[in-house]
Amino acid sequence: MKGRKIQCGQTRQCSVYMGYRYINRYALLCFIIFSFWWIIFRCKNNNCEDCQRIISKDESIGSYDIPNIVHFITCQGDASETVLDELGPRLGYRRMERAPDEFQLINYLVLLSARNKIKPDQLYVHYSFEPTGYWWTKAKQDLELNLTLNKIPSITSIYNHPLYHHAHRTDIARLEILDKYGGIYLDLDVLSLKSFSSLTSNPHHVEAIFAWERKKFNTICNAVIIAPIHSKFLRRIYHSYQSFNSSCWGCHSVGLTGQLANIYKNEVHVLPSKAFFTPSWFNIEELYLYNRYNFKNNYASHLWNAYIGKTFLYNLTLNSILNPKTKTTLIRMITHAKFVHFFLLLLLLLSQINRRNRASTQKNIEIALTREAQEPRNSAADPFTRRRCAPMLVTQTPLIHSAEDLKRETERREAQTKKKNEEQRSTNEKNKLLITKDTTTKITTHNRTDKPHTEKSFTMTTGERGSFTSFSEHSDEMFASHDFELDLNIKLFPD
Repeated sequence: MKGRKIQCGQTRQCSVYMGYRYINRYALLCFIIFSFWWIIFRCKNNNCEDCQRIISKDESIGSYDIPNIVHFITCQGDASETVLDELGPRLGYRRMERAPDEFQLINYLVLLSARNKIKPDQLYVHYSFEPTGYWWTKAKQDLELNLTLNKIPSITSIYNHPLYHHAHRTDIARLEILDKYGGIYLDLDVLSLKSFSSLTSNPHHVEAIFAWERKKFNTICNAVIIAPIHSKFLRRIYHSYQSFNSSCWGCHSVGLTGQLANIYKNEVHVLPSKAFFTPSWFNIEELYLYNRYNFKNNYASHLWNAYIGKTFLYNLTLNSILNPKTKTTLIRMITHAKFVHFFLLLLLLLSQINRRNRASTQKNIEIALTREAQEPRNSAADPFTRRRCAPMLVTQTPLIHSAEDLKRETERREAQTKKKNEEQRSTNEKNKLLITKDTTTKITTHNRTDKPHTEKSFTMTTGERGSFTSFSEHSDEMFASHDFELDLNIKLFPD
């Protein structure tokens, strides 16, 4: 009896335990089904940008042919300063800066060097927000460059990881663009120095071509990428962004790319750093301060804008290239191509002529205005009216600084008034004599009564003085000041 009770109790405990175990399995199965349903529903019905934009995971191998196309990317935008301060990437101790909206001279020279050295079939510039500035307008209108502009949607996330900085957004954009078009991607601070034809022929039959940034640390810089369409290796890099960290500057684009290159060695060909990235950022003085680096083995040179842009590249001018105080490796690289030298020489000549003309015009205006200001009788006139070339009668405004000046001015005015009165009296007497001589009597006959009608006339002389300023586009002086004197003889007849 006792043994049966124990056996029954064990049976109940086993049945309860089995029930809980199946419940857990059912709950786990329901959770998995719900998760799959949520992912599908969100992607199809909520217009998930990541799901539409992410490159297909198709592992099929395409052609190894690399199109002769060059791609540049600019103006991807940044998050706000507050967000970048808190969550943005950092390089060492400093936070990475936002990208400037203005297209710089160095960016224009980079486009020119790519067009003339690589000679691509198409030269693409992809952007989300159109750049501004003189050099962007010049690049668009340059028939030699023959740019193909492509506006792309702004990329703000990858695998639901937010992208705050323009550099990280560009990292994703270049992978997507090369997957679609293939060809050569260059940063806008990579100066092309010779043809890429030996690289685009892809003699090693690989999925991508890079160069080491620092072989010692297995880091690859993505400022230059050469790849065919649907590159298998670039898709591996793209899918690695599932573990992206927005606060790290180059963890994926530099560090993880180097690790993948060591793992999939048969898919990628990595050139030595001197192909694109020498002089490097850690001895950047060789590029900007000294003139001793031999770049004959460089296909291109990365100028490291993120490190040194504000100090050197943004302050680069035509004059500093053609007439440098100190010739450096960078200046020698730019003038290495004669087309750049002649082009810059022409631009510098035109800019100097325009500057001299503007300075001459400004000087003439200042001289004319100074001359007007120095004329006392013009000081009371309205300069706005005179510059409309309308004659304006003006009076002499005295300079009164003390009581003695006021007394002297009062006496002068009284004397002037007395003199005018005497002149007016003498004029009136002369006019009376003239009126007596010029008086004519005319008799008119009417129907009712005949009355003699006497018609008198007299002459009055008046004088006016003034000055005005005229505007001329054809003379050396834009503004010219003129004085005028008018003596009017007026003959008056009564009504």
